[in-house]
Amino acid sequence: MKYLSIVVLALGMNLPVIYAQQADRVSLDLPKRNSLKFNRFLIHPALSWVKEQNTFISLYSKQQWIDFENAPQTNLATYSGRFGDNQGIGLAVFQQNYGVFSNFGGLANFAQNIRISQENNLTFGLTVGYFQSGLNTSKVVVNYTDPVLENTSSSAFLVVQPGLNYGGEFLDFGISFPNLLAYNLRISQLVNNNPFQKVSLHAMHTGYVESQGFFGGSRFSALAKTEISKNKTAISGQAMLSMPIGVWTQLGYHSIFGISAGIGINITATIALEYNYERDLGGLTQFGSSHELTLAYKWKTKNYNYWEEEKEGSIIKPKEEPGVFYSNVKRPSATI
Repeated sequence: MKYLSIVVLALGMNLPVIYAQQADRVSLDLPKRNSLKFNRFLIHPALSWVKEQNTFISLYSKQQWIDFENAPQTNLATYSGRFGDNQGIGLAVFQQNYGVFSNFGGLANFAQNIRISQENNLTFGLTVGYFQSGLNTSKVVVNYTDPVLENTSSSAFLVVQPGLNYGGEFLDFGISFPNLLAYNLRISQLVNNNPFQKVSLHAMHTGYVESQGFFGGSRFSALAKTEISKNKTAISGQAMLSMPIGVWTQLGYHSIFGISAGIGINITATIALEYNYERDLGGLTQFGSSHELTLAYKWKTKNYNYWEEEKEGSIIKPKEEPGVFYSNVKRPSATI
């Protein structure tokens, strides 16, 4: 069956999708890797607090490999941001269709920061996910009885992913453990020797462009990441330039999924739209490109005694021109 061949292909490549068709192969790794603007807690559990300036409610949709029929599709609704001086949270509900399989679930994230000094912080993050995975019979078209399909049962899992981040004035270093623990609720036991367990290391730079002209005052962010699992090592990098006028651009590279490019814009002071394009550079080019769209509603946190608080422009101006606000906290600079 051509639909099942998609799943077989995914298993062979260890794609970062929600997959739970076998009790010993459990992965909670949503394909949200191309944005440094929204839902960064999906990149690392501590990033719901680290260098976060806004609280977001967002709707995200990814269409993967658009030239391939019944290719993966992910829809995600999230809430994330700081809710205290030293706490951050993230909540998400997701639905993923992958060939003849359908996955539905949610996750909760909490980050706790410990201030070491005025400029240095140690932040612990924890993400717990729950998801159900099963066969979507509406997409199965066969003319005969298939015992493989008849014996495919739905499963439910709990997955735990902790992480730690150490941050300075403009540099952050972190480690996290995706899929560290997975618990099979159907058979009430932990999953042993899960091949999707990983160790993830990252370094992140966040600063501002200190210059005159169009790019003056722009916020620059860059993140380099390495994910190490039993079967392979993936290397990725992402860079974003957010300009005071309310427009941001980003570029990315992933050793498995290729290159990405994106652009975002603030429609109003509270509503933002972001688009990302992804293209494989290796053996999956015949499947076509992937497209991501995020619609977000944002508001400023009420806590102003941290790294930096700024205002951005937008297409539709509010009654009072927001301009750019700089706190009395010394801000780091970024060199591009």
